[in-house]
Amino acid sequence: MRIENNPFEAALDRYIDIDKEAEYMAREALLAVREEGVKRRLVNLFIDGDDMAPMRADWPVLGDDSRQIGIVTSKARSSRFGTNIALAIVDASHMAPGTSVRVDADGDVRGALVKTDKWTDA
Repeated sequence: MRIENNPFEAALDRYIDIDKEAEYMAREALLAVREEGVKRRLVNLFIDGDDMAPMRADWPVLGDDSRQIGIVTSKARSSRFGTNIALAIVDASHMAPGTSVRVDADGDVRGALVKTDKWTDA
């Protein structure tokens, strides 16, 4: 999550009470996001293949047409799942679990799958 992301995009909306009777910073903006829906969302990814090189910068996430639809912000090799796992912010059109995308890891382009927002359900 970055400064430009809101709690809805970062999948943190379950921790805020947007309807609470109180004044707080950005309340109107958050209400607008809730009404309009998110433009992008933080998702969990499983990335195909062997262990990957360390990230030196964000990696592009690509859609079917090779257009960039997001970025990988962090990744690790999971011994539990036996694959590379990552957090990525992707366009809302690609945030549904089961969506296939590709990750460009410094020229090493690999298939990836959007998973549920809970690693326990992966």
